[in-house]
Parts: sequence; C-alpha cells; structure tokens
Amino acid sequence: MDRHNGGYLHTFKDDGSVLEEEDKHLVGTSRFIYLFSVGALLGGPAWCTEAAAKGLDFLRDYHLDRKHGGGTLPSARLDAPKSA
Repeated sequence: MDRHNGGYLHTFKDDGSVLEEEDKHLVGTSRFIYLFSVGALLGGPAWCTEAAAKGLDFLRDYHLDRKHGGGTLPSARLDAPKSA
C-alpha cells in the first residue's frame, strides 16, 4: 500500500525500490483490491481488510470518472483533481 499517496505501489525496479509513485493503474488497483478481499474472506490478517478498503476508497476517489461514467485508463494521476 502507498500510505503516503493512497492506492497501491506496484511498479518496482530490479533492486526493489519504487519505480513510480504518481501513476496508479486501474487494472493493478483492481487486482490488489480483489486479492486483499479474498485474503480477508479466507480469514487472513486484519490488514487484508484495511488494504482492500483503502483500495476501494482510492478506486472511487481517483479512478472513477463520474462525468463520463466508467473508469480512467490507463491510470489515475495523483496530481490530477479527485473525481467529483
């Protein structure tokens, strides 16, 4: 999870450092939400529920295109305004 910017970190360099913090991809966000949700449903640690909830918040706040319907592709920029 990206506790500073919201969403999830999912692009890393070979050395494990974060490659990109600004772009948050819709497909990657959706996959993480699914994985953490399944973890919570299967009785995983409490952080699975928190991680899924934070991902849903980010999906709603940054990926949802309320003006045109649907989601933003390929990614949501953190420097762009939140979905209104």
